[in-house]
Amino acid sequence: VEAKELQYPGEPDKIMFLNLPPICTIKIYNESGDLINTLQHTDGSGDEAWADPSGQYYQVTSSTQIPVSGLYFAHIETPDGRSTTLKLLIVR
Repeated sequence: VEAKELQYPGEPDKIMFLNLPPICTIKIYNESGDLINTLQHTDGSGDEAWADPSGQYYQVTSSTQIPVSGLYFAHIETPDGRSTTLKLLIVR
């Protein structure tokens, strides 16, 4: 928790998804199963930041609110139907 400034200096609350397929959809759900954000990864790289569509605010819901501490799930799906689900824990 104390080292958060060392990971992405000047970009607080930044969460990155790494080693992604070139094109995929990332749907982020809270622990109740409510969809809180959808990220379209289309640039062909393996990296995508959890950010609003403008890229201005990191780690926000689709209504530009900062998620509270808790368990979240990221469902990653490629256009050909392959998918996986990851767990995320946010501690504030």
